[in-house]
Amino acid sequence: MDEEQITPSMLEFWLPHALNKYDEEFFPDDVNFVFDPRSRFKKIEGRAYQGRLTVLVERAGEEIGKIHVLAFAYGDGTGSESETYNFGNLVVPPHLSGPEFMNERPEKLVPRKKDSVIVEAFFPFFSYQDGVAIYNVVSLEELTADDYLEPKRIITSGHFGFRPDDYKQALENGGEYPMRIFLTTGCVGGGEFPLKEFGNPHSIIYSAHTEAIQVGGFLSVKDKNNPLVEILYEHGQMPEPPVLPEE
Repeated sequence: MDEEQITPSMLEFWLPHALNKYDEEFFPDDVNFVFDPRSRFKKIEGRAYQGRLTVLVERAGEEIGKIHVLAFAYGDGTGSESETYNFGNLVVPPHLSGPEFMNERPEKLVPRKKDSVIVEAFFPFFSYQDGVAIYNVVSLEELTADDYLEPKRIITSGHFGFRPDDYKQALENGGEYPMRIFLTTGCVGGGEFPLKEFGNPHSIIYSAHTEAIQVGGFLSVKDKNNPLVEILYEHGQMPEPPVLPEE
């Protein structure tokens, strides 16, 4: 399959529109997304995705967070191995056992611990195909482990954006779709009295079989007093649950 390619200049051309829209829609006037002048879109050594750049989140001119903007091609993922979560000791879901996932850096499937993260949000900025950016359209799968302490299997915990079949249709239709923010890590209920933790550990994988490049941003918050915590819990939504196999 001939995959799309995205260059730094292409990504930096399409991204500002998405950033401005999300900033205006979900964040108060004194919170702004600002390109980090030290950051350009580039490949990150040891990571199984197309590249990354950093966008600063500032409140009244003071940095309160960073959005890491990643570009994914089909088969890319964010996972990596650790002492607890090791690829060789984990059973992979059948739909992720093909060569596009297993031949190059299969550890990209392995969920990563998020112990220090209060909340992490994902912004589905756009997909890029045939020279066009289709805003707010992505289809990424969140993976986790079947057990936090003694993991044996990698399992799907949900989907960000469209499910694969709907994603392909959205790419064909084009246009601009409603903006959403997804929570990758946090607590159900959120805020001061969390009910249940989710997304720890996790990895993100591009499992929808298309040629498009997907671009999204990850905003992780580790300080419970950071004003972003309240904003993200207010506007963020849980990933859609996986589709269960038919009996």
